[in-house]
Amino acid sequence: ISYGKRKRSYAIVVQATGNARPIKPRAADEVAWYFDDPWSADFAALGNLRHIALVGSGLTATDMVLALYAKNFQGKISILSRHALLPAAHAAPASWPSFLLQDDYKETPYRLLCRIRAEVEKAAGEDIPWQAVIDALRGHTNPIWEGMTRHTRAQFMKRLFTLWNVHRHRMAPQIAQAMEALVKAGRLELVKASVENVAAGPVVITSAGDITADAVINCLGYRYQEEGRKYEPAEKIGPARFGEQFETTAIPEIRAQAAEITARILEHY
Repeated sequence: ISYGKRKRSYAIVVQATGNARPIKPRAADEVAWYFDDPWSADFAALGNLRHIALVGSGLTATDMVLALYAKNFQGKISILSRHALLPAAHAAPASWPSFLLQDDYKETPYRLLCRIRAEVEKAAGEDIPWQAVIDALRGHTNPIWEGMTRHTRAQFMKRLFTLWNVHRHRMAPQIAQAMEALVKAGRLELVKASVENVAAGPVVITSAGDITADAVINCLGYRYQEEGRKYEPAEKIGPARFGEQFETTAIPEIRAQAAEITARILEHY
């Protein structure tokens, strides 16, 4: 490992760098009141504004909405995203049996989607929420991803990744209720638009027209693989394994990876 002018040697190196830099929309240089990193925002100053635009509608945007209103923000928030979909809500605890077999891993994403929808209808007939069906996929997603070609992965990321995220990465019911109440009160709106650029003003230039706000906050979330830094460690854990694996950022997957890495190290040494 090299850092500065120093080099040190290790028997094993585990890359555990976590999430890399945030995904960022195109933006002009040094736009006042535009925040690339949502958690670097000045909440005290934002509380005095009347209109804030958030780019992205995932859990990061949800956290930002609740954080702003918790700081007594009195204005309106516009959430801009291509699909204008918030994360779905968790349901009361329920279980559904695993329904995919190893042969199903070879199916196309579209056929798998049809299978999942059919299973959701079956579960609904037994008063089991769709969330339990999605949770039953947990042990299958990585093997399915590993069996996909590069082209199929690219098609999935383009056409179905947002749909997956909405249903897989969900809000607590209380948070979903709070977001719905803000929408009904007219203090929160979802705008279906592709963000093309953030310009001085600040103005968000979108496929649905220009949106002027008092502040713009990037809520697209964090990229899993950091660009420009190439590592060749003996082991990787968590977000560093995204690409070779699909589900690799939640605690159950990271816990399993840690156990596997530990076992290999103990076996070798």
